[in-house]
Amino acid sequence: MNKLDYQSPGVPEWGLAESDNSKCTIDFRCLRMEFFYFPQYRQLDENEKRRLRQSLLNVVDTIMYHFLVVKEPISDQELEHIASTIKYEEPTYFTLRRYEEELAAKTLPGRLYKRGSDYAKTHGIRRFVGRAPVFAFSLLRRKVANLRSKA
Repeated sequence: MNKLDYQSPGVPEWGLAESDNSKCTIDFRCLRMEFFYFPQYRQLDENEKRRLRQSLLNVVDTIMYHFLVVKEPISDQELEHIASTIKYEEPTYFTLRRYEEELAAKTLPGRLYKRGSDYAKTHGIRRFVGRAPVFAFSLLRRKVANLRSKA
């Protein structure tokens, strides 16, 4: 899991196990975390999504976590091995949602966005206008062009 997804300068450690000043006998290790975005953010690249997640509210509507319950000490190598070999179970809802988002991405609107303000007006995200870097929209234009060339 990418440290940039959960790391915060105000909180050096991540977790609640010892937040009440007691020793915890069970440890929950996060193996995987997946974000499901509101439609207006889905086509942006991962770095832009991360930046927006950390600076705005209502960018992600659902987060799916996969935890490993650890009852006795485990090495980092064992944890990495488990994380890479485990079969992740997930509710059918997430499988269907992922499929629906893939279909929606293939049928993007025929309109290309020339500026960040065009994207923001179309999707109703006013706060995004002043912060949208040009490269995010050039990537979006390239994705749309690639989809059109494949069709």
